[in-house]
Amino acid sequence: ILITDKTVTLTEGHISFADAVDPAGASSAEVLRLGLLATDVDPATGGASGNDMDAALWESRPDPQALTAGVTRVAELPFDHTRRAASVLIDESRTGTRTLVLKGAPEQVLGLCVDVPAAAAPTLDALFADGRRVVAVAERATPGLTAITPADEHGLTLAGFLVFADNPKAAAKESLAKLAELEIDVKVATGDNPQVAEKVCGDLGLTVRGVTTGAEMERLSAADFDDMVSNTTIFARV
Repeated sequence: ILITDKTVTLTEGHISFADAVDPAGASSAEVLRLGLLATDVDPATGGASGNDMDAALWESRPDPQALTAGVTRVAELPFDHTRRAASVLIDESRTGTRTLVLKGAPEQVLGLCVDVPAAAAPTLDALFADGRRVVAVAERATPGLTAITPADEHGLTLAGFLVFADNPKAAAKESLAKLAELEIDVKVATGDNPQVAEKVCGDLGLTVRGVTTGAEMERLSAADFDDMVSNTTIFARV
């Protein structure tokens, strides 16, 4: 048995920004603007980001600072693997409003939103089925707020989705075929969405016998866990 990561090992590891869309899937300049404001790049000065998707988003625009002009970042709460999201508090000179902007894993962000449009679910499903990596963006007005805690990340309105591509690595297909000839069972452990991982595996010819997530694994007894591991190919969101 060989357990491998997905990103860089099975994919090219070169993440590129594809589009910013509203909940219905239409391209949206406002979702892009909010995404840029919530990157770990300072909108006022630019610079490099240690986050691959933030870097791809920022570098996708000829002049990202033109989209973020007139906005001051008041506070920020960096990404962590419990929240699986990052948020910023911004002041907009054009409207005189203070807004909390959150971006992160879609299932986390959607759970913090109210009145999610019905179109959001099929839009997400289509993006995942296409093998895209997706970050959700949401916001809410926060007059008087001066700092951010995780407790402030609630009652949000879904703005839309940031869409990224990380294509399957051509050489990985041949490697997987050789491993199959050697009767080595390949399993994939990834932090990415299960549908995205399944699409990548399908493109590379890896037979998927089962898919589970970290959240599902935590609920299993020891005996059920052993049985699941034996019959599962993809371990997603771990």
